[in-house]
Amino acid sequence: MTVGVFGHYGNENLGDEAIIEAAIQAIRAFSPTARIYGFSINPTDTAQRYGIPAFPIRYFPDGQKATIPGAVSVDGGGSDPSAKPEARSGFDVAKNIIKQIPLLVGLLRFLRSAAGAPAELTRELRFLRESRNRIRDVDLLLVSGSNQFLDNFGGVWGFPYTVLKWSILAKLAGAKLAFLSVGAGPIDSKVSRGFVRMALRLADYASFRDQASRQLIERKRSHRFGEVFPDLAHGLAFQVRDMRKENPGSAKRTKVGINPMPVYDRRYWHAPDDRRYREYVERLASLASMLRRDGYGVFFFPTQTRDESVIRDILSRLEEDAHETVNRRELVREAKSVSELMDVYAEADMIVATRFHGVLLALRAERPVLGICYFRKTRDLLREMGQEACAVDLETFTALDLYERLRALEANRAGALDEIHKRGEAYRADLRAQYAQVFELMADSAGDSA
Repeated sequence: MTVGVFGHYGNENLGDEAIIEAAIQAIRAFSPTARIYGFSINPTDTAQRYGIPAFPIRYFPDGQKATIPGAVSVDGGGSDPSAKPEARSGFDVAKNIIKQIPLLVGLLRFLRSAAGAPAELTRELRFLRESRNRIRDVDLLLVSGSNQFLDNFGGVWGFPYTVLKWSILAKLAGAKLAFLSVGAGPIDSKVSRGFVRMALRLADYASFRDQASRQLIERKRSHRFGEVFPDLAHGLAFQVRDMRKENPGSAKRTKVGINPMPVYDRRYWHAPDDRRYREYVERLASLASMLRRDGYGVFFFPTQTRDESVIRDILSRLEEDAHETVNRRELVREAKSVSELMDVYAEADMIVATRFHGVLLALRAERPVLGICYFRKTRDLLREMGQEACAVDLETFTALDLYERLRALEANRAGALDEIHKRGEAYRADLRAQYAQVFELMADSAGDSA
């Protein structure tokens, strides 16, 4: 059997890669002789990371790095997010004026798309033909969780169209199609929802990561598109450092790992806001200062390469406050693989994370975690894990609020760890049951063909 693992991964986002690694682990557990193909944004990275054949899920112009649609390359000369508004160029000012005139924006977009439409259509048709040849040998295409159903990055023709076209390609090739623990949202366009629903109607199996994702896609509570199962990253297999067996009264200094995210950062975010980004950086820098002042160990760590620029900005802010150079080697942990990232989690005693999978992997590592929620999915996750008090809102949190919540979490560490462990075990049992359903589907299909 040949299994294709499909998703918008390959962006050096280790949260997404944790999903893929967990899926590959499960495939090999349930079907040790299966051949595995990767279908990703960056097949070169996927092939190197997992040692499997890998193919692109969409066409990219020559020389353009496969990355998140809509994200601005850091190397491409994006504006300095710390710059004051008056320091922007005349081009930026003109662009902002144009953005305030919807009719003009629509006209410019139409002219740009119309000028390049014939060539782009030809390239896309060629890509579809090549993709059909690549998927011809696949027996089962797994659409592997995460936020596959969104349109805030790339619009309708980003994630929704890509998922639909590969669903059609899979069915044309005679493959089974399974959506596993898929997240949804933000998704605003009716066309995007239509594409997603069409893809789901083609599926032989489908499940959502949470109730809110399912309700976002379904018009009514018919539950026709699938059940709810935990995020696949909950099933990641690795050796956990069990903090429940450690003495909370030991003299060891408590370490806090902080995972920032480039929210509102114009080098990355789909809706940039310089003021909000600067406030976010200042709050995390203030939190780190308070923790260090009171004897806590503190370090920052990225789960995606774009997080590194935020960490640099936070450290610069720390230097301004301390009027001295900070030891960046002491304050930063780097990870290039999921295994290395989990080692970083193991070093920490508590976590503060903004990225959704930054929070989820802290829970998988069985670490008390505060989640800075930029979308409802993080709050939903913490609520489901019995940690709703650890969810703080991106727009309203303060450094002092985070500090006080960390102290309270530290005081109640034993209870938090027990609850996280118990619910994590239940999640992993649910995921094993889900994989069993999917592979039973393949066994039934093989029996019918025989």
